[in-house]
Parts: sequence; structure tokens; C-alpha cells
Amino acid sequence: MSNRAVGPAIGIKAATTSAGDAAFYLVIKRAAGVVRRITYKVPREKMLELARALSQP
Repeated sequence: MSNRAVGPAIGIKAATTSAGDAAFYLVIKRAAGVVRRITYKVPREKMLELARALSQP
């Protein structure tokens, strides 16, 4: 299952994909490139905060 968010607060585009057993794969497309992170047992709100922080130049 993939969720996508678009907006100035989270880079150009962001997507999360379930990686199994409470793990998520977070991908953020930025003007300078792509950021990829795997999170484990991180609540959705914290994951979105992480996405916003990683989207900053």
C-alpha cells in the first residue's frame, strides 16, 4: 500500500510504502535529488515530521 503527499511542506512529492512488520519505506523527491529512508515502529505523525525535516535543503 502506497500513500502519496504533495505540497510545499513536504518537498516536491513524498510517498510511503509498507515494508512489512511495522516498517515503512519513505521516499521524498526534492529539487536537489531523492531522499530514501526506512522507518521501523514510527507513528505516522512522526514519519510526516521526518519527511518535512528531510525535505529541507
